[in-house]
Amino acid sequence: MISLSEHFKDRWIERAKGPVPSEREVHEMLQNAIVLQKFRKTYTPRGRPQTILALFWIPLAGLVIKADMQQMQAVTVITDGLSDREPER
Repeated sequence: MISLSEHFKDRWIERAKGPVPSEREVHEMLQNAIVLQKFRKTYTPRGRPQTILALFWIPLAGLVIKADMQQMQAVTVITDGLSDREPER
């Protein structure tokens, strides 16, 4: 099961404009998501370790979740930011 970071919870409230989903709900979202980028552990050209977070797109919800799959933790959520804007005329 995936855990939710405090940053994820704060960004969910700020960006998704709703109550924070449970760990189980986020896990189910990720199971049904489209993977945009796989989680990787790599190294910089100078040999320093670098973590590339996984990106999961949930089209029906209109959001992307970034997750650390080594720690099994949802790190942040990204939305289109359009849900609270006035429609263009």
